[in-house]
Amino acid sequence: MKRQKCKKTIQRMGTIFLTFALLVQNTAVATSVRAESVSQNNSSISAETASASDLKNPIHYCDKENPKDNDYTEWSYVYFGSYPQTEVTDRSIIDQIDANLSDSGDTLVNGVKYRKIRISDANNNYYFNEHKYVTFRYFKWEPILWKVLNTNGSKAFLASAKGLDCQEYNEESADVTWETCSIRKWLNGYSGYTETDRNRGQSFTVTDFYSTAFNETEQKAILQTTLINSGDPDIGAAGGNDTTDKVFLLSWDDIRNTAYGFCEDDYCQTPSRQVKVTDYGYAIGAFADEDETTPEVQMGTNWWLRSHGSLSSTAMGVYVGGNAERGGQTVVDDNHRAVVPAVYLNLSSNVWTVANSGSTNTNTEKKIITPSNNTITLNTPVLSLKKAKKSFKAAWKKAGDVDGYELQYSLKKNFKSFKTKKLSAKKTSITVKKLKSKKKYYVRIRSYKLVNGEKKYSLWSKTKNVKTK
Repeated sequence: MKRQKCKKTIQRMGTIFLTFALLVQNTAVATSVRAESVSQNNSSISAETASASDLKNPIHYCDKENPKDNDYTEWSYVYFGSYPQTEVTDRSIIDQIDANLSDSGDTLVNGVKYRKIRISDANNNYYFNEHKYVTFRYFKWEPILWKVLNTNGSKAFLASAKGLDCQEYNEESADVTWETCSIRKWLNGYSGYTETDRNRGQSFTVTDFYSTAFNETEQKAILQTTLINSGDPDIGAAGGNDTTDKVFLLSWDDIRNTAYGFCEDDYCQTPSRQVKVTDYGYAIGAFADEDETTPEVQMGTNWWLRSHGSLSSTAMGVYVGGNAERGGQTVVDDNHRAVVPAVYLNLSSNVWTVANSGSTNTNTEKKIITPSNNTITLNTPVLSLKKAKKSFKAAWKKAGDVDGYELQYSLKKNFKSFKTKKLSAKKTSITVKKLKSKKKYYVRIRSYKLVNGEKKYSLWSKTKNVKTK
């Protein structure tokens, strides 16, 4: 089912009067999902002084003999713009959203922006009711996290660290190029973009990514970029004319460029190309899977490139595991792929903030807000491993003011089955015994702090592996 235009449901007279009364009392602003987004970008993350000198070009590490297990990138990250991302399950917040909105839309609750969607808003309905049937789902607008692929003076090349949405490369199966495809119009807000509801034989205009994710000030900070649009490298298929855009997708050449932090081997299932899909992107229709990704990524997704496929009705992409789709056999109207936008940002603007740097798909700090509105920073321990006979020793440095650690180990890289060791804050090492001989174990660790009796965890460390003697 295609994303459909939001329709107001007819309410019984008593419900109409009640809803009207609630709307009058509430000062929150409610808009249609496809109306112009509320310009206020809300975030619980405190802004830090942004400076271009804080950003570094990525450094990619790869063991040529074993790239799948020893491949990672050190990135710089920035926050810029906002988009619905994390699903809301708190009943008290949902009740307030419902009081503001009888149908799909965006609204403010206590100064925080939320989006409410129904199944007809999804690009396809495969995942909307995956766990149980629901009429609506709810998502919090959050700052968009971007990887810095390159920084040069006052300009930075950025790509979203997550799959934010789900769109077709082109709304209909047709011979297209990047210049003529519908996803380019949707990303940039170019005139003429319509979305097709094939079930009803209708087309309608929807809100584009550019005007939804960025307010007017942020839009001015995005630089126009001339893109070289090459085609399939195997057969030399033409990729179409070069274009000038503000928002775009990465190309086949981009995602194999080590200077941008990516593994040069397109066949490699590299974490450098693995992308986690947001809760919103998944609900909207993007495929997600955890079997082929690192534990840090968890729910990885397939995502589009702008490069032309081997046929004029196909486009290239990247699979869940991080291996690129050589030949580009995916048809352009496939409706299960995530969107990973890219932009060139003017760093002289004051509309972006520095996020924590870290290795591929992981940061080294996590900030949480306590009930008393204090900010606590939880540091991720740095882990080292040493093999022994049917055992291994794990060691780490004390991660600041924490109350303890949790160490997990598993024979499976995705930690589908694992064992856990609970450790006190005084511990900085442990020997894990009674293991299988000559087996590879995957190990990770995180710290925690007690907040009102509840454990608040840091991010997991980078997963490391060790083979027992």
